[in-house]
Amino acid sequence: MTATLQFTDQAEATYINVLLYGPPKTGKTTAACSAPPGVLLLNMDLPNASRFARSRHPDGAVMEVAFEGMATLIAVSNAIAQQGTDRMVETVVIDPIGELHRRLLEEASNRAIRPTLNQYGDVGVHIERFCRYLCEQPVNVVICCHESPMKDETTGALERLPFTGTSNPALGQKLMAMVDVVGYTGVVEQTDGSHSYVAQLINDRGRRGGDRFDVLGDWRTLDLAQWFALIHNPQPTPQAVAA
Repeated sequence: MTATLQFTDQAEATYINVLLYGPPKTGKTTAACSAPPGVLLLNMDLPNASRFARSRHPDGAVMEVAFEGMATLIAVSNAIAQQGTDRMVETVVIDPIGELHRRLLEEASNRAIRPTLNQYGDVGVHIERFCRYLCEQPVNVVICCHESPMKDETTGALERLPFTGTSNPALGQKLMAMVDVVGYTGVVEQTDGSHSYVAQLINDRGRRGGDRFDVLGDWRTLDLAQWFALIHNPQPTPQAVAA
């Protein structure tokens, strides 16, 4: 059997995939919705979780989808695949992954009190495949997660990893490897007493971060519109200062 190599061309447009994670109330949802409109938001949290973020974009730039289980993920995938030149969706936001896992697990287990290990595993695979599919499509993707403190058994150091619905860190690690930018979110008090919502974009102090494009620096204000503009047109810009 012989195989022929087929070379691919560089895509004309750059679509950016981001994972934001950190403690609650550190600006993840608002930052995610600042990505290029129209934003298709899968709000897996309670209704109020998206209220402030949507108020920042009152012109309909954020389109929140009612979640109805696995059928919604299939419908989102089909909608993205069928987009033509008249595009409605430029960015898909999943917020947060841990709640998506919980709700899919309830569906898969028929709301069992103690779902089986196989059901946990199946749900993790569905989420990984859904996220990977989106990251391969001509659309920006923002994945939001809470943090999960975890002890490194070798060094004893405390690591803060994305929480994806289980104590197993494997899915979170796969998602971090899948995306272009990983940001650990937090709130920093400035010298004048005000507060800034920022993201750490390097690995430091047990927090994960990274930037495949190497243009965002170590820390940056949580404004994805600014991030995307800088990635598309790299140039020196002021960075947020972390305490």
